[in-house]
Amino acid sequence: MSARGVAGRVALVGYVVASLLVGVPATAAPIAPVLPRVNQVESRDTDPVSRFGACLIAGGQGDLLMLIDESESLKTTDAQSTRVSAVHYLLDQLSSFVDTSSVTLDVRFAVFGDAYTPLNGWTALGSANLPGLQSVAATLADRNSGFDTDYWTALENSRRELADRKAARAGAPTCQAIAWFTDGLLDFGIRTNGYQRDNFPNKQYAPDITIDSEAKAVQVVGIARELICTPGGLADQLRSSDVEMFAIGLQSGGLDFGLVNSIATGPGCGAIVDPVPGLFTMASDIDGLLFAFDALGRPGEAAIHTESGICQISTCSEETHRFVLDESTPTVHILASAEVGGLNISLIAPTGETISLEPKTVDETSTAQNASAATAYSWHSDKTVSIDLSEVAPGGWSGLWQLAFVDPTGSSADKKSFSNVRISSDFVPVVVGPATDKWFRDDTLELQLGIADASGRSVDVSTLLGELALDATFVDAKGKRTEIASGLDKTTISEPLDIDLKDVAIGEATLELDLVHTTAAVTGADGAVVEPGTELQPQNIEIRIPVEPPLDFPSTQSTVNFGTLEGGTTVETTIRLEGEGCIWLDSTTVELLASPAEAGAVTVTSPTASSAADCRTGVSLPVVLTLDSSANGTVNGSFDVMLSPSGESERAIPATVTFTADLRKPFNEAIGTGAFLVALVLGIGIPLGLVYLLKFVIAKIPSRALLSQRISVTVSGERVLREGATFALRDTDLTDLTGIKPGGARSLDLAGVSLSTRIGLWPSRAGYVVVDAPGFVSASDQTPAWVSRKAPRARLPLAVHNHWIVLRSPGGPADQAEVILFVSGDADSDRKQSLVEHLNDHLPVVLERLVEAGGDTPSEGPVDEWGSGERATSNVGAGFDIDPGYPSGPSGPAPGGNSPSSGSSSGFGFDD
Repeated sequence: MSARGVAGRVALVGYVVASLLVGVPATAAPIAPVLPRVNQVESRDTDPVSRFGACLIAGGQGDLLMLIDESESLKTTDAQSTRVSAVHYLLDQLSSFVDTSSVTLDVRFAVFGDAYTPLNGWTALGSANLPGLQSVAATLADRNSGFDTDYWTALENSRRELADRKAARAGAPTCQAIAWFTDGLLDFGIRTNGYQRDNFPNKQYAPDITIDSEAKAVQVVGIARELICTPGGLADQLRSSDVEMFAIGLQSGGLDFGLVNSIATGPGCGAIVDPVPGLFTMASDIDGLLFAFDALGRPGEAAIHTESGICQISTCSEETHRFVLDESTPTVHILASAEVGGLNISLIAPTGETISLEPKTVDETSTAQNASAATAYSWHSDKTVSIDLSEVAPGGWSGLWQLAFVDPTGSSADKKSFSNVRISSDFVPVVVGPATDKWFRDDTLELQLGIADASGRSVDVSTLLGELALDATFVDAKGKRTEIASGLDKTTISEPLDIDLKDVAIGEATLELDLVHTTAAVTGADGAVVEPGTELQPQNIEIRIPVEPPLDFPSTQSTVNFGTLEGGTTVETTIRLEGEGCIWLDSTTVELLASPAEAGAVTVTSPTASSAADCRTGVSLPVVLTLDSSANGTVNGSFDVMLSPSGESERAIPATVTFTADLRKPFNEAIGTGAFLVALVLGIGIPLGLVYLLKFVIAKIPSRALLSQRISVTVSGERVLREGATFALRDTDLTDLTGIKPGGARSLDLAGVSLSTRIGLWPSRAGYVVVDAPGFVSASDQTPAWVSRKAPRARLPLAVHNHWIVLRSPGGPADQAEVILFVSGDADSDRKQSLVEHLNDHLPVVLERLVEAGGDTPSEGPVDEWGSGERATSNVGAGFDIDPGYPSGPSGPAPGGNSPSSGSSSGFGFDD
């Protein structure tokens, strides 16, 4: 292949400018060591879909990301866009599940090929929003022009989206899953011409490799695969974040989907393989796709899969699909198919009456009814039909139902038929007592279980005709499993059970309830069993229960989110201490579930309390997460803090705290500080000044309306007070709206302070905003919290919206300050409350560090635009690291998150 010559230089200039605008993460790092597992114990035997459903039914807020391949090969492998019909079917089933189960499930569509592109905002699933989601799904038919099939880009962006969603919920139970559809291998198109090289740039994780040959494509495939599958890599990061993976491969031409299977289910990819982390299903046509998506349609209600034959000429009992219903099973959903088309399908009711499901136009819903049941059915192809049954009259509903495929030509005796039957039970296991909001170590509790219907009303199990079997298992924060009961039936379910919490791990525990329901058997006149009842798939419920220390000990939180760390290597947050007593961090107990290899060694330490001798009494514990290098990915793990009553450190007991941090590297610093500059100045001759000029041109505070409010506060211990009460917003707050002109602003004056943009010395580092407040020193909620010339001045991202700063008068009382909230003009009440909660949690530590930093000389106002004064040192000017970990919302970042513009561009000034 010939050299690109001048055209190559032009393309490289475009690549450089694009890098400045959007950022380029690091290249692949060596394989990470095998990471120690937290909770390496025998796991619960549940499939991933059931786990997802159990989480939803237990009250978790659900996120389902529909991740759909848009590679160009779909023009051949799915020319009829059957994937659209299959997705429509899935949405119908999920919507029905949401409406009948009262769960909360939000859905978003994204496509991937050479890039990752969301198609809609997160949308609550249910009948009201179903038409809109179906319309989004319909656009998938035209999404088939992707140049690559880039798994890493798809999964890394999915990870970020779901991490943002979880962080926004501030610890509320969250259930997350990815439904991943692809028709191809991890693969990259060869860039054979200038257009392809310019429009499909080098990969973020392999920025030095131009994919202009098969050998280089293979090389990039290897890098992507390693980043996903190395122990602690992207696959493990998703698994350790409790993201369920449901992968579907559309088979065509004998492709090997081994990698997709490994990413989803574990073996051969990553270290976290028990329990099985996901589900992989292969499909070759619309019928296979329907069954693949059907597996996800009603999480927590697994289907009974039956394989049978086909009746020849007329209905026959020996080839029917059989199931038994009773009054506790009011609805049934069936997906049925056969290996050949053109068959007749009949439902035979317990009364012997036959309901014929005549073939109709594809995807047209038809209805039928007899004295026993109302029936709605849709043919999705000439082989596959979905059926919904609902009870009309109890007399004809209970008993044996049969589904028969009949070939009127009698030519398919050697062919098979298949069905997925979902029989909806009208009840779930529940804890009657004690309350599950808080249990205490060393207590002995009397646990009482029961059964409730879908609306939460208690069910008298003695009135049920079928059989029940209930198992209960307690799993503590370290993963130790204790069987509480096994095989409880209708006569024993309500009997009290003892739970001994002696020496259990402190932290978030789980009570697992597994209920198996078997419908009532069909009996003859003499009472003999004619047809055994149908055993439904187990209902798995997980109830999260915080286990606190004994009552004479202080308590702490069981989880901590270090937030989003953009390009740095250190971030700090605090762990609450509640009650009288002492807390310190045992750094020897840190265990990692997952961490990107490029992050290197990961440590968690406390700068103030690492032993009993220097434990923190009556105040929160600062903890610091440190990496060797900035990286992309998630760090998940746990550590122990030690708790003791005041003055009794010899009685200290450990409390397990799980932690997470979202790492995002906006720019490849290795290129930016070394080879990048060489390439710019020497290789292609672009003056360094032009780089700064480009950064200056694009460095502005985004053009979004901004609300601001300045409020006086007092910090008393760990509390932030406003006029003597816990800090909160009032109805009269946040009425000062500042409009920002189209194109953004380089400076703003509001709430008595001045905001101005800076770019810093390094072309590879993100820009920021500096706050000048005459007469005050200041700090922000960001990483770092301030810059320092003569005194600390708050440092914010370019997207200042939904952040806060604190102002302090030098020499004034250490507990007195003012805060300024910067809130986007379109922020809703939840967004504002999240900002308030973060301020209440973190302001005491921010102010404490600001006081310790000195700052006896107040800010003297703005410096010159070029910032030619002294440069801050890493341990003074950088302030300290704190990141609230709030994600970007639909219209911009919330606290602690940088927008793409702030992560990749800067304003002028060198306060770096």
